[in-house]
Amino acid sequence: MGRAVNCQFICNALRARWKSSKAAPVPGTESQLANSEYLLKTIDEENENSTSYGTGVHATGQIVDTVAVDDAVNRLRKPRGTFVTVAYNYQGAGSGGSNKAAYSTDGINWIETTMPVSNEWRVCYGNGKYVAVGCGATGNNKAAYSTDGINWTEITMPSSVRWSRICWGGD
Repeated sequence: MGRAVNCQFICNALRARWKSSKAAPVPGTESQLANSEYLLKTIDEENENSTSYGTGVHATGQIVDTVAVDDAVNRLRKPRGTFVTVAYNYQGAGSGGSNKAAYSTDGINWIETTMPVSNEWRVCYGNGKYVAVGCGATGNNKAAYSTDGINWTEITMPSSVRWSRICWGGD
């Protein structure tokens, strides 16, 4: 068992580990010893009130230690990102590609979605947006973007060429 921690320690741990500025102790409780219920509620608030947890009769009275904080911070974080993949489906010149795509919040379980048109897609993420370009063997002017990796909007590129790569060069 580690050393007992106060409410400020829990908030500092969340900020440092999750690169967040949201976690803050309830005013006046900064130096109070934190219990398990406080730890879980703080994590739930950080996760936009979507963490699944339960508290029992012992949660309120059980003092939290540094080991418990580290464990909870590492295990209870709700994934904020989305993995996205798009079908390439190259079958020769003029094949048209595919409109298939999939997304996952954990990289293990995938849900199928669709692109606005069939294409031989390449995708990247940057600046809060997924962007996909069509790289058909004969060239085209189709592209698409999405803010969530699930719902895609078709856009038109400036010319019909074989767009073959896309990347984000910002931070």
